Amino acid sequence: SRGSPRGSPGTAAQALGLEMAAAPPEPLTVAFVTPEYARVTSTGGLGVYLMHLAEALAARQGLEVHVLAPLWAQGARGEWMAEELLRKHPHAGWRVLRFTVDAGGATPAIASLNSGSVRGVHLHLLRCSGHFEGAPYAGFGLGGAAAFAPAA
Repeated sequence: SRGSPRGSPGTAAQALGLEMAAAPPEPLTVAFVTPEYARVTSTGGLGVYLMHLAEALAARQGLEVHVLAPLWAQGARGEWMAEELLRKHPHAGWRVLRFTVDAGGATPAIASLNSGSVRGVHLHLLRCSGHFEGAPYAGFGLGGAAAFAPAA
């Protein structure tokens, strides 16, 4: 046909009178790194605010939302967070990746990254021996920050 060289990509579609649709765009990835997240552990406004923001963004078409937070050993009320997490969100499709973190101590810390999806938000929760052991923020200092940074 005129104006379209033989064998070019749109020729068959044009001959049939079809329009070619553009491929859908890749989703934009948004990531938050936070010391608390309300669906898992929260001591106040920051965790609640971030949960609402992340879930609202995840509900928008074309956005993929990730949250990286520590999985504290105990919640603010003393509950054990790993058990609480599985009880609250059994269908999140949790996956666990185990690794070591050298935070400058004599022995590298054993850590795990627990990942799952809750209400459209991809949660990545870091557990680390020697860090995030008690309730949120209990004893959290430079060592906790050093363990948290490589996972981010």
